[in-house]
Amino acid sequence: MTAIIVRINNLHIANIMATESKRQIDMILADKLKLLRSLEGALRGINRPLSKADMARLIGSELGESISVAYLSQLESGKREHMTAKSRGLLARFYKVHPGYLVSDPEGYVTGLSAPHAIEARLDDYLLDGAAMLQPRDPEIAAGLRTLAASKSVRELILLSALLAARPEAVLRLRDALKPARAAVRSASDRRLMEKRK
Repeated sequence: MTAIIVRINNLHIANIMATESKRQIDMILADKLKLLRSLEGALRGINRPLSKADMARLIGSELGESISVAYLSQLESGKREHMTAKSRGLLARFYKVHPGYLVSDPEGYVTGLSAPHAIEARLDDYLLDGAAMLQPRDPEIAAGLRTLAASKSVRELILLSALLAARPEAVLRLRDALKPARAAVRSASDRRLMEKRK
C-alpha cells in the first residue's frame, strides 16, 4: 500500500496505516475494501468507518452513479470475490486509488512498504561490510566501496556500473576523463582487459 502522509488531528488514520504497514500477508479484496472504508470515514472526520449505506449515498451524490449496499456487503464478506470492471472503476474513483489495487493480492505478495531509502540503506550496509572485509587486502577497492556507500545515489551508481561493465572501452575512457593525469599512460593491465573483452 502506498503511504500518503496527511496531517489530520484524528490519529485513527495513523493507527490503521501503522497496522497495515506491519502486515506481511496477502490481502484479499474484502480486506482492502474494509480498510478503505475505515480510512474514508477517518478522512471525512466522522471518527468511524463509513457505513455501506453512507458509501452508497456518497457515491450517488458525489459521482452521480449508484452501487447497492447488498453488492458492497457481498464484496466485503467475501461472498463475491471479484467485481465488475465498472464497479472497480467506480470504487477506485470514490476512494481515489488505482483500480489495480482493488483486487486480491497474489499468493506470497508482501504488502509492507518498501521505500527507496530503505533499499539504499541496505545497500550502504552491504558496501560498508565489504569495505571492512577488503581493507587489509585491497585498500583502494575498500575506499571505493566506502565512497559509494556515502553517496546519496548509491543505487543509481551501482546501476551505472552495471551498464559500464558491458562496455569496457567506455570504462577506460571515462576513467581517463575523470583522472587526466592517467590519460597519458595506460597500464598493461588495461590493454589486456581490452583484448580480453574483444
